[in-house]
Amino acid sequence: MLRRITRSSGLLALSCLGLALAAVPPASGGASAGVRHAVTAQPQGSATPGIKPAFIYSQLDYLAMRFQHREAGYRAGSAGHSGFAGYWKQKMLRLLGRFGAQAHVYRFPVRGWVRRPATAPAADVEVTVPGLATPSQEVVIGCHYDGEADSTQSAYDDGSGCAIELGVAKSMAAFWSEHHLYPARTLRFIIFDGEEQGLFGSYEYVSQIARNDLRNISLMINEEQNGIAYPLRYLGKSANPLMPLFAYLSPLTGNKVYPHYTPSPRQRASLLQLRSLVRTAVAASFQRYRATGDQMLTYHSRSGADVWQPVFTPSQLGNVHVLSDTLGSSDQVPFTAAGVRSATFVGNATYYERHPPAGSYPYDQPQDTVALMNTYADGGLAPSHALKLALSLPGMLTAWLLSQPAVLGLARPDGRPVAAIGDLGVISPGRPATFTAGAAYDPGRPLARLRFSWGFGDGQSGTGRTVRHVYQVGGRYTLQLSVAAGRGRPRVISRRLLVAPQAPLRNPYSSLPRAAPNSIGYLVARGLPPANPAVKLPAVTAGSHDRVGTAAHVRRLAARAHARGPAASGPSAITWALGSLGAVVVLASLVLAARRDPQPGKPRSRPPGSAA
Repeated sequence: MLRRITRSSGLLALSCLGLALAAVPPASGGASAGVRHAVTAQPQGSATPGIKPAFIYSQLDYLAMRFQHREAGYRAGSAGHSGFAGYWKQKMLRLLGRFGAQAHVYRFPVRGWVRRPATAPAADVEVTVPGLATPSQEVVIGCHYDGEADSTQSAYDDGSGCAIELGVAKSMAAFWSEHHLYPARTLRFIIFDGEEQGLFGSYEYVSQIARNDLRNISLMINEEQNGIAYPLRYLGKSANPLMPLFAYLSPLTGNKVYPHYTPSPRQRASLLQLRSLVRTAVAASFQRYRATGDQMLTYHSRSGADVWQPVFTPSQLGNVHVLSDTLGSSDQVPFTAAGVRSATFVGNATYYERHPPAGSYPYDQPQDTVALMNTYADGGLAPSHALKLALSLPGMLTAWLLSQPAVLGLARPDGRPVAAIGDLGVISPGRPATFTAGAAYDPGRPLARLRFSWGFGDGQSGTGRTVRHVYQVGGRYTLQLSVAAGRGRPRVISRRLLVAPQAPLRNPYSSLPRAAPNSIGYLVARGLPPANPAVKLPAVTAGSHDRVGTAAHVRRLAARAHARGPAASGPSAITWALGSLGAVVVLASLVLAARRDPQPGKPRSRPPGSAA
């Protein structure tokens, strides 16, 4: 995540709340302006996808420990930047291969850090799963995988988002298989490169790689730095408050991050729908955790004893803040600026504030490791259950959203094969354009041979999985791809194309600061953001290890402790926890009613200083 650099009264003041963005107006007719609902199917009992917290944690641990020093634009070999991308791509294909997934790597030049010119191109990596009902419509899930010049594991920012994407892929694949369903729209998982140097990967994708796709994207979800958030309490201490998770959504009007952003009435209606969906996703995700047994978590009391406390209760819904995007500084920015509605999930980002609160995590610093994340979550070095749950919550929200008809949706096979047309970038008259049926398969018949034929909309046609065509005259055309297997009915996928030169979106994060050597701005431009002296990193508490369980499990523990007598029972932590849980159940309906927003689209709560 990028930072804004200022200096006040000679003190360090770094803020993550974004640079002012001179954004282009939203693209007219974009997906945000009114998403067409695909014909979808629902599983029996209206089941929704779950998530595996331990899987996401294990992937983060492997990615961060195995592939370090991930700078965009520098050759780091299999143990660094390129190795990370290669592992993530292959893992994605293994998880999603039965659904026709295909990967593509888009390389592009970057300049590198100040005084260190880049020695290799950067690369966005994309894995696409074709949609069965309306494959021409898309959902994009993105994160970035590059780090700072002095980063080591870069676990929180940026590894966490990439691990969450893997967790979402595993969750959706299992859900689709269990219920014999397929995605209704096309799903693209992307890891963007060059984010720390100026959002280069996401701007390249929006401006060049997928410029002709933007109006067909129903939602972009950005998995930012996550894990230091609900249900964590800093150091696992019960006296510390629960840390919030933030869901930043495309704003309803322009703000300091998007000063030239003006949604149309249709876009505004779609953005209001997104707010409603995300708030419902929070409540549904909390219910899902409780249904799968994640109901109680231990924290450390002032005396050092472990105290069981309820988590994912209705009274704790407010710990997920649903807000308009005033964060900026990450890969959702070019999508929002281009008129695509977006949702960014992000945890703690207060480290660079002038007066950082307790628990401010040192992202973009060499100390950002999985071990330090465990310490922030529980005080020790052992894998923390609180951290696993915090890492999985953005994934749970994402999986729930993907199951909804207004986002990705679900579909049943109809006997026809399917294909997803590869990303459609800028197409200029008189220049060859390449079209690819990138991800294609026949559900239930993985070995079926497919036939592809194309209509370019100008009277010309072609055959083959990949074709080239030159449009002699600029204008708007309808591209059609027909995919068939054997003698069965073909499926026809249509795309509207604009054939014309298109200027790249202006990227205000790409400019180099005019800063004196060794100033804060100069160090940041070199990829060496200075540490905040106002934050003191915590010492490790040996043997600290939290636990998670159900209310029934805690009741059994209480019964055993009672049977052993008062001396063995120790503090009444279990009794207090069960009493609190009972009060939560009694008051749940009142809490939910109190949190109901009387004005659609307004966030229920926001942190101090945030703006809608």
